[in-house]
Amino acid sequence: MTEGTEQSTPEPRYIVRIGEDETPYTSREEALAYAKEQSREVRGPVIVDSESERSSYRYVGGELAQFVMETRR
Repeated sequence: MTEGTEQSTPEPRYIVRIGEDETPYTSREEALAYAKEQSREVRGPVIVDSESERSSYRYVGGELAQFVMETRR
């Protein structure tokens, strides 16, 4: 292996929260699809948070119930 060509695992940019359980994702699309799917199955909201985008998605019953994006001043 050539030095400097190692593939590092990308850090999770999205956290899916179901109750106290947290599942990290690097892909926005995968995180939102998982949250939407799980929100049909669980009682209560499923939250997707992104520190890098300063955004939060809240799914209830398979539907997006709330989207919040913090803006910089």
